[in-house]
Amino acid sequence: MKFEIKQRFTGAVLFALECTTFKACVEAAVKSGSDLSRSDLRYSNLSGSDLSGSDLSGSDLRGSNLRDSDLSGSDLSGSDLSGSDLSGSNLR
Repeated sequence: MKFEIKQRFTGAVLFALECTTFKACVEAAVKSGSDLSRSDLRYSNLSGSDLSGSDLSGSDLRGSNLRDSDLSGSDLSGSDLSGSDLSGSNLR
């Protein structure tokens, strides 16, 4: 299945890839160094993800499951994390 990560305001596609899950697509985008700032990741199940070093500034992560994820070194400035589950996540 092809998944797309879109810009939260314009809907422009920031990254797209054939993956088994949306989580795998997001992790591949981060690993490739893609700019995910201002992305729309609302209500995503990203539990246990390795998002370390990612640029998620200005992103919409409302209601996302980020439990036990590695967000170390990530830029989350200006992101909306309201209602997200960050328990057990590395936010250093």
